[in-house]
Amino acid sequence: MKEFPKNYISQYELLFYLSWIVLYFIFPAWRFPQIYISFANTLIGVPFGPRIIGYFVYFLIAAYLLDYCFKDSSVDAPLIKHSNGWVEFLRQNLLLVLACCIAAVLHIFFSSPPLIGNADYSLWIYNFINSYWHQLFDFSIQYIIWLFIFLLIVIVKQKKTAGSLSGNFNSMYLVYKSNKFMKLLLMAFAFGIFYFYTRLIPDYSIWDHLFITGEPPLGTVLHLIIYLLFGAGNIYLAPVIVQFSFYILSGVFLYKTISLFCEKQTALLGASIYLFSPIIFTYATLGHLQSGVVFFIIITSYFFLKFIRDGHNRDLLLTAFFISVGSLYKREIILMLVICSAYLIVNKIKQKDFTLKKQTTQIKILSLSLLSFLPWYFIGTRGADKIVLSHISTRDNLFSALLLIPTQLSWSIFSLFLLSIIFILFNKREKLPLFFLCVFVTYYVLYSALEQQTVHRYSMAFYPTIAVFLSQFIYSISQKVRWKHAFKIIFSVLIIYLAVLCIIPRSSTKLITFRYTDFENQSFPHNMAEEWILNEISSDERALFLIRRSDEFDQRQKQVSKERFYFLSLGGLLDLWSDDNLTTFRKMLREQCEKLKISYIVFPVTEAEIMHPYSSPKAKRIMKFLKEDKYGDFIMTKKFNFDDNYIYICKLKGGLIEKE
Repeated sequence: MKEFPKNYISQYELLFYLSWIVLYFIFPAWRFPQIYISFANTLIGVPFGPRIIGYFVYFLIAAYLLDYCFKDSSVDAPLIKHSNGWVEFLRQNLLLVLACCIAAVLHIFFSSPPLIGNADYSLWIYNFINSYWHQLFDFSIQYIIWLFIFLLIVIVKQKKTAGSLSGNFNSMYLVYKSNKFMKLLLMAFAFGIFYFYTRLIPDYSIWDHLFITGEPPLGTVLHLIIYLLFGAGNIYLAPVIVQFSFYILSGVFLYKTISLFCEKQTALLGASIYLFSPIIFTYATLGHLQSGVVFFIIITSYFFLKFIRDGHNRDLLLTAFFISVGSLYKREIILMLVICSAYLIVNKIKQKDFTLKKQTTQIKILSLSLLSFLPWYFIGTRGADKIVLSHISTRDNLFSALLLIPTQLSWSIFSLFLLSIIFILFNKREKLPLFFLCVFVTYYVLYSALEQQTVHRYSMAFYPTIAVFLSQFIYSISQKVRWKHAFKIIFSVLIIYLAVLCIIPRSSTKLITFRYTDFENQSFPHNMAEEWILNEISSDERALFLIRRSDEFDQRQKQVSKERFYFLSLGGLLDLWSDDNLTTFRKMLREQCEKLKISYIVFPVTEAEIMHPYSSPKAKRIMKFLKEDKYGDFIMTKKFNFDDNYIYICKLKGGLIEKE
């Protein structure tokens, strides 16, 4: 009797269900009465009834669309293959492990000061969960989390128990999938649970809401998991662990991607170039999300190129999955859908494969990622920088992002990269470099067209392409040299050179000229200002600190005397600015200071920020007002600085506010 191959498609469909839908549920931006429409740049109020019905209908439709997209697909390989596959991979690639270990050691001694970045939203959620937990129990929530992980590992190790649970779970899922009424019932049940649990979350200001729901939820959830596992004793632990993990995994998957089409030596060189590129190295332990952006670009590229090489549906489904999940980390990952779809069509035309049904099914699978992206596109409140098409129509603006690379990598390496482009386009027009060239061009156009240009961290998306091109170019050239050690010598010199660039102070060399302040790693001398106020002003006077980031806000609140200091975020100051009348703002600021018995205002500012065309007009006007003091409201008393980052201390004058 002929045996038909098993079809594991339900595992992949379940993966989609348990990823993006659950992420939306456990991070419910839809709970709040204000919804920010990103493409219209407007905030609207929506009553709870229409809002909850709208999302319920959307997720119900999405469930049916998932079924439709998976209906004609089949996969003959399970989602999780050999459990010891990674162990074997690492054992066979010890030089890659060594490169990752060296990168980790260098970070211990030479990494830049960490920022909490976007993890402060996770910290806010963790503090709420933790306080609620301690109202019910006297022991730490970490105990129950680790107990759950331990039991999960025990169950997985018990093959018989794990098989029984997996079989029961699959049976229940098949009942859900085959019964439309059950689908509707379970969706309503899920909404009911999450409706009641979100009612437990305390209300907070619209300003906080716009920031907490500003980015897609995956980054916040990852940081929250770290806080749940290890607590918040060190608030920088979560962003460092998450971003450094992305950094190492990016190097590993870049190695695997290059290995699909090239020799191991080329792959090792490409991964090492990536790991020791100074800007990649620096951002690996900062709180920004960009290391994760590069990771999702690389892992999506890996599974897609693996599909192009082998033609297995499993790899195409995982490509769609990582685009889907990646777009719930940062919006720009959705561009990988455009890149992969276009490359797939062109590749089919090149191979003269005009099987319409097959191509339609493959594009349909890739389009699954849109189901996760669309809701957040409408409700997200940050990360959607304004596109200015005129930026890519002038030569200066068009090349500004490209000219950031030599300031990060040195002109010598940048020149090699330009040579590698010419070499590969004329000699090695293969699938791997051409695909990464598409990635480079697409993200280059995106970041060049943003209103906020010349941001160093955006150029990190170019580095997988730089690593691929340089590694292929150097390996090909070294093979033409009639000396067997040529490649090893070039490899060693290049990586040592890059490692040195990673660890030397920026001010001691002209090889790379970007500074940490260019990374938005704005470090201000708060401690100096606080010490001066405590020692130099009378004990009955109070100072108002304007804080730029909410992580600084939380830290400063905990560290200093509340009797002497009052802290206000820059966002809170913006709330005082009710219209364009500066007189009104000055009056409201004066009233606020009198109410809180404030004698001094302490504020951080950088000259570059005031002059930057991207800065918020209100924020620029407020900072110029405080710094220039054209109306004589203050007496400039003291200033402190780290590099170009200044803190000014001003004493408020008495008397009435004069009109402009």
